[in-house]
Amino acid sequence: MAKPNSEGCQASSRCGLMPSDFLPAWPPIIRQLLWMRGFRDSAEAERYLEPRLTDLPFPNSKMKDLDMALRTLMEARERRHPVIIFGDFDVDGATSTSLLFQSLRDLGWDCSYFVPHRISEGYGITKKAAERLLQDYPKVKLIVSCDCGVSSHEGIEFLRSKSRKVIVTDHHEVPSKRVNADAVLNPKQPDCFYPDKKLAGVGVAFLLVMALRRAIEARDYSLRPLLDLVALGTVCDLAELSGANRILVKSGLEVLNQFNRPGLRGIRKVAEIQSKKLKAKDLGFLLGPRLNAVGRVGDPRLGIDCLLSSSDHEAESLAEKLEAHNNRRRQMQETQTELALELAEESIRDLPTRAALVVKHADFHLGIVGLIASRIAEKFKRPACVLTDLNDEHALVNFGVLEPRDRPLIWKGSLRAPKPYHLAKALSRTNDLMGSRLLSFGGHAQAAGVSIREEDLKVFEGAFLGAVAAQKTMNLSEDYELELNSLEGLDEMLELLEPIGQANPAPRFLLRGFQLREVRIMKELHLKLLGSFKGRNWSVLQFRSPWVTMMSNLDLQSGGAIELNIVAELYENVWNSRTSLEFELKDIQGMEEDGRSIYEFKKSANEISAGPIA
Repeated sequence: MAKPNSEGCQASSRCGLMPSDFLPAWPPIIRQLLWMRGFRDSAEAERYLEPRLTDLPFPNSKMKDLDMALRTLMEARERRHPVIIFGDFDVDGATSTSLLFQSLRDLGWDCSYFVPHRISEGYGITKKAAERLLQDYPKVKLIVSCDCGVSSHEGIEFLRSKSRKVIVTDHHEVPSKRVNADAVLNPKQPDCFYPDKKLAGVGVAFLLVMALRRAIEARDYSLRPLLDLVALGTVCDLAELSGANRILVKSGLEVLNQFNRPGLRGIRKVAEIQSKKLKAKDLGFLLGPRLNAVGRVGDPRLGIDCLLSSSDHEAESLAEKLEAHNNRRRQMQETQTELALELAEESIRDLPTRAALVVKHADFHLGIVGLIASRIAEKFKRPACVLTDLNDEHALVNFGVLEPRDRPLIWKGSLRAPKPYHLAKALSRTNDLMGSRLLSFGGHAQAAGVSIREEDLKVFEGAFLGAVAAQKTMNLSEDYELELNSLEGLDEMLELLEPIGQANPAPRFLLRGFQLREVRIMKELHLKLLGSFKGRNWSVLQFRSPWVTMMSNLDLQSGGAIELNIVAELYENVWNSRTSLEFELKDIQGMEEDGRSIYEFKKSANEISAGPIA
């Protein structure tokens, strides 16, 4: 664990001495944290603390292909050509689709939306999905993708061969070969000069609508009501909450918490969400899973219909269907995650030093393999790939895609990884090592997808492990940012840092001398430490704690206190409509996760040494 220097920063960091004129009007704890996080200019730091929509970079000519996209859309409106919004089945895709459909419809376009089937048609503009789109909408002239398309070569070529125009809006990693679309809006394109490259798919869609409103001079059309969708999609896609994303999500949370959208009101009511004011993490843990569930184990159009519903009655009816799908997803996820963890543990026992884990089973549902991979990556702190036998999916037969076993087996799955690994780059390297034998692959740094023939599985696993091992890694231990020496400014800190999430985490402190007075074990898995620090009582919680057995054996019956040095993240807990600040345990200084190392405790005035506790 890195130790702070006299300024409160880690000695291993680049912080240096904080000058007295850095954010002089702000509480010391805020100044120290922002200095630790690399801010050096007070004006820049204040823009971070108080993000405004006026600071959002406008998508002008610096956005590659924007002018072509605008001309193509305006021509379609002028000629009354039908437009199809081609969506995706996750929350980013659902919010992007809803945003583009709602705004284009309001601004005078004849439009509908289409979402491919996750299992039978796959991700993106596949040829199979494009064929069904033209069957369902034979008069369509223009297709606008959202949150997908940058790698959809075959499907876009098919649409162009049928004299359809295609605009791609996407944010995924860009392949070396450009798709043959009329326009591609993606800040990650090497020759795109829009300054922020970290937008989610819904953020790119919002920029398109911003530019479109100006192009058609629709000044009276307010974009603010769309920001709830932008916030929801951005947070749930785990986009970095810095730069443009921070501006969009901060403003989007203000709009979302007004709950003017019937669909979000319906989800809140049916899910019995207590919080009166939702924070960024609530979008990911409360709203997002219910929209994601239908994309995983149901019909993703239900989520979009709910977001677009115009009445409370319709919204609540759709929200009840979302809740039912989410309950089904939970049950499936619990059973299949347990099996996947057992398989992962077997792999670890066989080779403890393996750089990544590849787990496969024909019973895994394709819609939740990403969730399972997240759990494995979280537990074993390394990249995880979870695969399922695509040909065994009953839905394929039901959709008439194939007869069972009438062609070679295909395995498809999802990958997740902790920082600093980069899965998209690892898969690209894997494909190179395999001689380009992957059927499909793509994604982000911490989330990706892949399809493989069964005969290539062993080669894939070896190549993937090699690609991951070759990546430059960093220390993934639970370091802290500041030693907490004063509680001044702590109560308002989280509100100032919101939205908290990717690339803008909750502050992580060293609490030196935490007075532990009570230990509670919940469901034999979770740990709660009750005690005091700096004259204030605190609750410190850890889910799936590795120290449950050790802590349950501590002797706290005599009424004394044990003094601990702990690393913990500050968070806001809401329970029964009451809000309180608490800590989430991340590390106990000097303690290994298996509890075998020796740790020195202080009890009352006497020092005792506690050895290993079984």
